[in-house]
Amino acid sequence: MFFYRTAFVTVLLLGAAVDWFTVGGMEKTVTAEAGETASHIDETSKIAERDGVCLGKLVVRKDKKINLWVAYTEEARNRGLSGVFPDEFATDEAMLFYYNKTDERAFWMPNTYMNLDIFFLDRERRVVRVVRGVPAHPGEEEPPPIPRVGETRCRYVLEMRADSDVAEEIEEGMKLRWIVQPPIGERRER
Repeated sequence: MFFYRTAFVTVLLLGAAVDWFTVGGMEKTVTAEAGETASHIDETSKIAERDGVCLGKLVVRKDKKINLWVAYTEEARNRGLSGVFPDEFATDEAMLFYYNKTDERAFWMPNTYMNLDIFFLDRERRVVRVVRGVPAHPGEEEPPPIPRVGETRCRYVLEMRADSDVAEEIEEGMKLRWIVQPPIGERRER
């Protein structure tokens, strides 16, 4: 049994669905089915050690859920998957860039070590744009130019490895859902 404490609410998960919780002032929608959590993700991962990242599950379809890393602070979103190697980020994982409001968003890929598919989602978590096969760019020096993805109006952005079978299933117009947990540092076992 875990208690999640934030500035506004304490949530107790006992196997029942939870409607929402707040982490660092950010409201997160949880659409978990009864008893469903994201606690099985490896908390010793290099990504889990980063500040501003919490754990979750991306639900692609009812029978397909994959590991999800949620970057919810500006620092974590700016870092993204920079410096993460393919053996540290599996093809059945995704990174969600969580923003509090809809805006124009552009991405660039310095210090990336794997090609990525990028999905832009609206407030309802519907995919509004898909950019496939954005090339890796180890390091931060140019030339060659660091790959960039032009602005798209969205609320969330999802990145997955371009060689992921799961990423291939995600298409424009699809509505995604996720299950998230507070960061490891904000969770305490009872």
